[in-house]
Amino acid sequence: MRNSLTRDSYPKQKRQEVFQALVVLQDDGMSWKDSRYAICKRFSITSAALLDIEREGINDDWPPPVSYTHLRAHET
Repeated sequence: MRNSLTRDSYPKQKRQEVFQALVVLQDDGMSWKDSRYAICKRFSITSAALLDIEREGINDDWPPPVSYTHLRAHET
């Protein structure tokens, strides 16, 4: 993998993007292990960096993304 993605080396917006992508995969039914592998590969980050981002997202109460399907369900 390339450089480790850390709080100090990557903008908060990008860390939130990584966190949200992970949430989406897990909400879609992908296992914890497979989703972490997919996100590390997709964003070219280490598993340690992803763990830091996960902790930051949970500690800072980053909201998960609201899917289009979820929004449509509330319209009916």
